[in-house]
Amino acid sequence: MHRTAALTNKPVLPPTVVDQIRLWQLENERMKTTGGFLFRDFDDPREYQDTRRFADEIGVLVWSNDKTGMFFASKFEQIRDYLKSRKKAE
Repeated sequence: MHRTAALTNKPVLPPTVVDQIRLWQLENERMKTTGGFLFRDFDDPREYQDTRRFADEIGVLVWSNDKTGMFFASKFEQIRDYLKSRKKAE
């Protein structure tokens, strides 16, 4: 391929292939994965709000959607204990 490209004075890869590789690289750099847990299906909106607020206060809240009533947290242990203590208090 290099020899043919050098003889014909053309690039080794077609420009469209080079552009696509560049786009894939940019897309790969844009995306970031985060390990964690999705919390949903709360008994009522108040339970969701309180639990989401707790996750935010302890610094494990990664993402939340108040419209659908779910959030994503990087750790679950403290949230699990918080939910258990809420159930006991009721």
